[in-house]
Amino acid sequence: MVKCCFTLGQNTVTDSGDKTIYMRAISPDGSVLPASDPNNRFKFNGVEGEFSAKREVNYQNQAVDVCVF
Repeated sequence: MVKCCFTLGQNTVTDSGDKTIYMRAISPDGSVLPASDPNNRFKFNGVEGEFSAKREVNYQNQAVDVCVF
């Protein structure tokens, strides 16, 4: 299991509310390590990607500590 912790900084430009955080763990050969969810795909700016884990965060435009496993 991999644990990644970080702080989402204060951001007054974005809307507050539920946000989805995606984490990608990349192997030495460049492939994304698989998620337990077989539907581990997301879209961002029209580009589809693969994630290893995701977490929902209720972001209220203030700094918040987040960990993704």
